[in-house]
Amino acid sequence: MIFKQLPVVLFSFLSSLWLPAQQLKFGQVSEEELKESVHPMHASAPAAVLHRRVNTDYKYVQGDGFHIVTTIHEKVKIYNETGFFLMQQPPRSRSF
Repeated sequence: MIFKQLPVVLFSFLSSLWLPAQQLKFGQVSEEELKESVHPMHASAPAAVLHRRVNTDYKYVQGDGFHIVTTIHEKVKIYNETGFFLMQQPPRSRSF
């Protein structure tokens, strides 16, 4: 019974290795994003994060051990001056 299911499980596992992940380009701005003057769901929002990519790596330093290195790349839309100042804060300390 196990041998009958093995090819299906093996195929599913191997096919998932070749599936490409969603690739978003941060440099491209759509026309809808440019024309947007207020957030569609929250009209009073000073800014909006359109996309966020977080990458966490582990780096080993001789004599000091492992360090966690987190890189955050965001694409934001700023609607007013308050949003501009909010987006200058580090990502983890922002509160909208």
